[in-house]
Amino acid sequence: MTYNLVIFGVKSTSETIIKYLNRELKRPVDLIVTLSEAAARQHHISGYQNLQPLAAELGIKCHLLDDYSLMEEKEKGFWQANDFNLGIAYGWQRLIPADVLARFSIGVFGWHGSAQYLPAGKGHSPLNWSLLEDRKIFHNHLFKYVGGADAGPIFNIKDFEINQHDNIATLQYKSILTAQSQIKELLEAGDKQNIQLSVQSGKSSFYPKRTPQDGRLDFKRPTLEIYNLIRATAAPFPGAFCFFGQNQVTVWEAYPFDSLMDFSKYKIGQVIETINDWPVVKTTDGSLIIKNYEAQQRLQKGDQLN
Repeated sequence: MTYNLVIFGVKSTSETIIKYLNRELKRPVDLIVTLSEAAARQHHISGYQNLQPLAAELGIKCHLLDDYSLMEEKEKGFWQANDFNLGIAYGWQRLIPADVLARFSIGVFGWHGSAQYLPAGKGHSPLNWSLLEDRKIFHNHLFKYVGGADAGPIFNIKDFEINQHDNIATLQYKSILTAQSQIKELLEAGDKQNIQLSVQSGKSSFYPKRTPQDGRLDFKRPTLEIYNLIRATAAPFPGAFCFFGQNQVTVWEAYPFDSLMDFSKYKIGQVIETINDWPVVKTTDGSLIIKNYEAQQRLQKGDQLN
């Protein structure tokens, strides 16, 4: 069997791209390659989406995997028995083996965004890292997959702004909107058999993988750094956190409050006041107001966070 358009994806963002292709561009997806819920839990995938209901709704064949191992013995037969034209990987988060890539007549294309131009800024969690580093512009690279990580030739690059109000969720929305316009251009170029690619050049650099424990707040750090960590770990990620005694406090939304008022009588990490049930916490160079958090009990004036 020949599959003309294949999507590799495991996230809610993958679902958005599939709907865009089918409903807006009228480019029906023939095959979705995705992971089971058990595999998603095993790999700690933030924002995982079960794509089987969408596949059933749209009449798309769904190839469900128990792991990312596309070329293990039981998988080889599927890839060797069928033909594939164009693949799009969005929200896939793993390499695709060279033997699978070779089965696609046009190729498999995917994205790597970064605050730096490829080959700089490869690796894990580039949207999160861009917030952590207080970057202002994000470059969305659409490239053709090859064997190495984020190493393929580039089809196009589109930029979007990172402003002071963004968090990881809004950056994901911006990335999806940007990717949609890039997909449209890719498909139009494919129709004309004119997909032109540019080879990456320069020195590679890589962002390290982040884990939920990297969201631990340290109120001795500068307020801007704390603020950036909170917005970089907001939903659908696990959230930033600290402790009140032995109990964890998960912080979903907070903002710099004031750096000029005299809060010298309070300790760093202490709740200065609560305003509309929003704790104001002293930091090393000012204060932070927490507008959305989860804890076993509501925080009160004088509570010490660590």
